[in-house]
This record gives sequence, C-alpha cells and structure tokens, in this order.
Amino acid sequence: MFQLRYSFLIVLSGVLLAPIVQTAAQGKCEVFGRVVDREGVPVGGAVVTIQTQSDRGSPSLLRQDTTDSRGRFRITDTTSLQTLKRVLFVEGPTPKDTQILILPPFESLAESSQPFRGLPIEPHGDRNIDLGDIAVQVYYSGVLIKLADSEGRPMFSVSHEIPNIWVRVYDGKGNLAAQEGVARIALRNADSALSIALPAGSWTIELALDDAEFVWHRVGRIEVMPLAGPLELTWRLPPGGWGERTRRRVACETDKAKQQLRRMGLEALPATLAEQAARGNSAAVDLLICSGVNIDWKPLGGRSALITAAEKGFSDVVDSLLAAGANVNASDSQGATALVVAAGGLDSYIVRLLLEGGANVNARTQSGFTPLMFASANGRLQTVHLLISAGAEISARNEHGETALSLAMISGHKNIISTLKRAGAKQ
Repeated sequence: MFQLRYSFLIVLSGVLLAPIVQTAAQGKCEVFGRVVDREGVPVGGAVVTIQTQSDRGSPSLLRQDTTDSRGRFRITDTTSLQTLKRVLFVEGPTPKDTQILILPPFESLAESSQPFRGLPIEPHGDRNIDLGDIAVQVYYSGVLIKLADSEGRPMFSVSHEIPNIWVRVYDGKGNLAAQEGVARIALRNADSALSIALPAGSWTIELALDDAEFVWHRVGRIEVMPLAGPLELTWRLPPGGWGERTRRRVACETDKAKQQLRRMGLEALPATLAEQAARGNSAAVDLLICSGVNIDWKPLGGRSALITAAEKGFSDVVDSLLAAGANVNASDSQGATALVVAAGGLDSYIVRLLLEGGANVNARTQSGFTPLMFASANGRLQTVHLLISAGAEISARNEHGETALSLAMISGHKNIISTLKRAGAKQ
C-alpha cells in the first residue's frame, strides 16, 4: 500500500529568526523543535526532513524524524558533510480519503502560486539547534478524478478488471513536475475514480493506461487554493478508447513566438530548447521551434532535444520536433539515437513516430546494442512487434555476444521470447 504523506513549507515565526544553539555530546548534532499549524496547534505524525544541497544544487536526503502527538521532532547525526547547505522540510498527513500523493519536486513548488523554499539550517560543529515552533505555510488538497467511458458511464466497477494507471502533473509553466504509477489497489473502484493530493498552485493533469500503447490523455488544468476543500474532476474517455491520440500542430508566427517566449522569461536559444524538451514543456518547445532555433543542437558530449524527449517519454515534444524536421538519426556521444533510447521505454507510440520519421531500425550504440535489444531486455512487447515489422535484424549481437533473444531470456520475458523465436531468432 502506498505511504500517504504530504509536504508543508516551513517558515519561522518572527521570534525565531535566530535558532537557539546548545552544546551537544561530542560528535553529535541535534536539530529539534515543534511543528504547529497557523493557529499554533501541534501537528502530530508529521515527517521532518533535512536535505543537503551541494554547490551544484543537487539535493539529497540526510535525516528524517516523525513528530509525536505534541508535534515535537528531533533529528540527530547531522554533523557530517559540513560544507553542504541544509534545508528543512516537513511532511504530514494527506487529506482524508486520498489514495496517493503526487509530490512535485521543490523547484516546481517554488514556481507555483505558493512559495516553497524550506528553512535553511546552519550547523555549528557539534552544537544542538533548537528551532522552536515551526509554522505550516503550504497545504495540500485532495483531487478526485472520476473516470467515465466515452458515453459518460463509470469506467470501472467492483467486478471489473482495474488497470494500473499513470499520472503526470505539469506545473504552471508547463514543465513536468511529477509522474507516478498508480497501482490497482490505489484506485477507488466503487466510485470509478482516482484520488490524489496536490499542493497549492496551478497544475495540469494527464493520465495513461499502463498497457501496450501507453497513450497520455490530458484531463485538464486545475487551480489548487491554500486550505481549500477537495476538488472533483470528471474525465471522459475519447471515443477511440485509451489508444486514441491526436497529433498536435501549432500555427507558427516567428515574431509572436519570440514575444511569447520573452513573456515566459525564456530566451530563443538552442540551449533553451534542450532544457524545455527535457522538462516536457511542449508549449515552450513549439514556440522555440517557431522562433527558428537550431533544433538539432546538442551540448558538447550531450544529446539533442529529440533524443532527450524520446528517452523521457514526451511524445508531444517528439512529435513537434519531428514535424519541424529534427534529425531522427542523430546520436549522442555513446552512439545512442532517439529510437535506441525510446525502445526500452513505456511509450511505444514514440517508437512508432520515430520509425515513421525515418529512424534507422538497426541503429547501434558504440557497444553494439540495438533498439530491439533494449526493447527485448525491458519487456516492451508492443515495441518488439513494431521493430520486427520495420525490419529489425533479429540475430544482431552486441560486443558481449548478446542478442535480443538472450537478453529477453535473462530478463524472463516469455512473450517476447516466443515472439522473437517466431520471427526466426535462434537460441
């Protein structure tokens, strides 16, 4: 079962701008305090986390503790890695009846309508730090997504097979903030609904069925207000079912595109395109393409926007780049093309797009791996069918002497093993 938690941003009250520092035992440092709500009531069951952050900005978990019924916490052994910056966050109970938490990264929360910065902590050798009362600033709200078929009837019932569903959440700037797989047990089958929790801010939700096609469908854009009650949405399946997908085409006016980019705080540069493609921001990618940036640019030793989007599973971005004439067979420093990196992913539609765009079905990395090898090793049956139909070499070997069949056998993918053997693969 999923562990149900949600995050709060921590701010200190005015009397606590300077933490109280006490002497600790030799070699130990303790950070302690009490978590309270806006009325000063202690919050029990909250999870307090201290994250470290290097000069490069990459965060990592350091220590955690859970508050008791009086809202108190105590985190020990935080004296290692003195040169790293520390930030304190608190996670507490999710809204009632929420099956799964969608927790965007802190940088997405910072860009939403509510600030999410955390509380900086500065250890002083082995001395304890008393933070006193810490007030909660940002809350989460429950979002109930009711699922209906194309005629508006409940999609699931207790007696029906309930699939795994994937959820994507984009922040207010169009960047991918979170992606979560929701297991069958987390679905409210009696209500034909999916219940999630989101922080205050502007968010766009997409859903995909965990099946062969893996097509993303946009549910809609929602505004989550601080301290608001639960929100409810109803999403209706397209007439063509989960596999229906409509290609996007955007009218292009260069001057207007550049103006819109400036309003978004983005520069019309190839590096910006690579960054927005990596974030899955299809709206920004469309504008950057329209502004005339070099869509095949890649940093030294890096990847083109197309390869990055293909690897991360952003089909809308891949579609736009291909329509704009991106080099479908460009490779990175290891020889991997967009098709190579997409073949092992969940979205077989991206593989289809790349093949239709002229991708070399037998492209090889420097170590001799082919798209078929990656698809076979990762259990992507639909992709294996697509690659074989496109003329993939069944018996190709990598530098280790491995074939698609041997990799499928190592991973135990029985359906792929039989598919490859029917296509002529020899053990």
